[in-house]
Amino acid sequence: MANFVSAILLSAGKSTRMGSPKALLDWQGIPLIQYQIQNLIDGGVSQVIVVLGHNSKEISKFICSSKAKFLINDEYQEGKVTSILKGVSAVSGISSDIMILSVDQPRDHKIINHLIRSHSDSKSLISVPSNGFKSGHPIIFSYKLKSKLMEISESKKGLKALMNEHRNSLNFVNFQNEMIFLDINTSEEYLFSKKKFS
Repeated sequence: MANFVSAILLSAGKSTRMGSPKALLDWQGIPLIQYQIQNLIDGGVSQVIVVLGHNSKEISKFICSSKAKFLINDEYQEGKVTSILKGVSAVSGISSDIMILSVDQPRDHKIINHLIRSHSDSKSLISVPSNGFKSGHPIIFSYKLKSKLMEISESKKGLKALMNEHRNSLNFVNFQNEMIFLDINTSEEYLFSKKKFS
């Protein structure tokens, strides 16, 4: 039976350091939110759950894939964990795995596909893209950990605490592609990253 991977795409923050909605930044000729959704699907994800908050009305207009839906997190100002919890709670019961990625972390479909395949082959609870001793994103969790994911909190360091608890079950997937570390927070980072990766 093929894996049914549900991806939670986090896009609720204010983009304070950027000064404009990161989800709407141009990336390869389309808004970043559309690029992320398309590459997740092309990479093998079966369901994309986009968690919105700030500027939700404007951003939601660009979520038009039949495999994607969006949720509004009214508590987004209380931290990223609230958006993760919102997304995890909406994951389909037929899912085999849960992938978590932020909208400001552009990822090519080849990265997504290789990560999903490696995770499936490894039978691990958690898979993390890495290069050397450095870990990147996105991270995939087995659906078996859904209840544990629903217990994370900002005060307990969110996903880091869960990963530490299951450190002996981590599957580190080696990548030579530096895109696994890409995280856009400022306009300077955006311009540099766009030139290098877009």
